Amino acid sequence: MKSFSLLLAAILILGSCSTTNPDSKCGRCTDMACTEEFAMIMVSIKDANGNPVILNEYTVSFAEGKKNKTQYEDAYLSNQGLYAIATDLDMDDILCAGTKISFEFNVDGKSPHRYVYTIGKDCCHVHFISGDSLEIIL
Repeated sequence: MKSFSLLLAAILILGSCSTTNPDSKCGRCTDMACTEEFAMIMVSIKDANGNPVILNEYTVSFAEGKKNKTQYEDAYLSNQGLYAIATDLDMDDILCAGTKISFEFNVDGKSPHRYVYTIGKDCCHVHFISGDSLEIIL
């Protein structure tokens, strides 16, 4: 009976050490108090005169072919030349240590532009880690 109690105690102790998040760079996220803000990583595109560039079409995708990424489109932002490449809606598809995201577009049918970013997250929100500039001047 004593060995059974020790075995049961060992199983409970080992079981309690697992994290709820398999991406260990985030740490333990249980009972984390997060803000209610909605985080977005934005790319700004302007011409040489500083005017916003409005894209008719663009693609935001996971660079490593994981799956197609849902685009967050907002007419108010795109009229200012601002495009969301990642938002808190992408939390399930982004690793804490970082996930590569590709942003591609054409301007006036000219050669395609492609920019790659590494986007990470903490327990609550997405954030920019590294990559091409978030301010693009054409």
